Parts: sequence; C-alpha cells; structure tokens
Amino acid sequence: MTKTILVVDDEQEIVDFLKDILLLEGYMVLTALNGTNAIQSLSPDINLIILDVMLPDMDGFDVCREIRKSLSCPILFLSADDTEKSKIQGLMIGGDDYIHKPFSVSELKARIIANLRRVKDFGNIGKDKLLTFENIKINLNTYEVFIKDQPVRFTKTEFDLLKTFALHPQQILTKEQLFDQVWGYNSESDLLTVVEHVKKIRTKLALLDSEYKYIETSWGIGYKWSISKC
Repeated sequence: MTKTILVVDDEQEIVDFLKDILLLEGYMVLTALNGTNAIQSLSPDINLIILDVMLPDMDGFDVCREIRKSLSCPILFLSADDTEKSKIQGLMIGGDDYIHKPFSVSELKARIIANLRRVKDFGNIGKDKLLTFENIKINLNTYEVFIKDQPVRFTKTEFDLLKTFALHPQQILTKEQLFDQVWGYNSESDLLTVVEHVKKIRTKLALLDSEYKYIETSWGIGYKWSISKC
C-alpha cells in the first residue's frame, strides 16, 4: 500500500524539493506552508509527517502538540537549530526524530524508511496479542496501553520502546540495543534520544500508577523491564 507523507515547511523551494524526492520514491505527498494549513490537512491516512520547526504562524513544536491530539504517526522534525535543547524539546513533546538542516537526501530517505518500518512491524503481530504486567495492559496489535483500565496515549516511538521492554522482561538492554531495535540507524543523538524517550514513558506510567515501577535503570549499561513496588 502506498504511504502518504505530509511535508510542512514555510519555504516553497524546500517543499517542492522534498515533494519531488518523495514522489520519485513512490510516496503520496501532501504539503503545507504553515502550521494552520498543516493542522487542517491532518487525516488518518497520513503515515508520516516531515515538520519544520520554524513556521510563520506557529512553531513546529506547537503544531506537533496539536497533531498528537489526533494522530500518532511518526513525526520527523527539520530544523537549522542543532542545539541539544531544541532536540530534547522536539522529542519530549511527541516527535520521533530530529534532522538538522542542511541534510543529505540519502539520510532523509533512510530515516523515513526506518520510521515507516517500525510502524509496519506492528502489523506482523498476532491478533489482539495482550501483555499484562500488574496494572498495565499492552495490546501489541492495536498499539493501545491501559493503566488501571484507563487508556494512555503513546507516540509510535514511545510504544516501540515500551513494546521492546515488555517483550524482554528482566533482561538488561543497553542504550545501543534499544536504539538499534527502535530507530534502526545511526545518529549523533542516539543515546540522548533513548534517554529522553525513556523519561517520557516513565512519566506517563507514573502519572496513573504510583504503586509500581516498571523500568529499572542499570547504571552505566541501560535499562530493564522489572516490576517492583514503589
């Protein structure tokens, strides 16, 4: 099935450039030149969003927050700001990846493929496969997470990490292993990306379940899925 990508950037030349590249790769492409139009263009048919951080009417981070109210597809930020602070902010508010401008076409293609592959991998899971750990239920087929029977929204990347942990209980996973499993390609910010997404998962779990801790830190190594009383 042909994948649909929404490209959001205020520079028409960049939008046209990305559209031509993606069309040649066989994707369907939607475009928007500002945050308002991007939000108006949202549809369940969109499989991935390439989102510029600097937009004329609202910044990309605010657009991302609005997108996350209705869609959980991968969001790839584009930005000329390569600071650690900007990267962390993008990941913390719901982004799945962060690409620094200028970028190479091959790198962009690889990151798109990797993010779409992670989504596709979920389709290989058996019908209604459910994992239960104390107060948490994780449906690997429908991408749903329930804490004390209350649904909790996770981004695709967060769900991928949660799934990886839950499928390897009591096993210490290094940050490198987690990165390779979830992102599937090399990046300068790989370890930082893992750490920040683990923080987000822990925060969401703790908000509804103060009775148990689920992710244990193995100092200097990584993390493991180990349920313990708080």
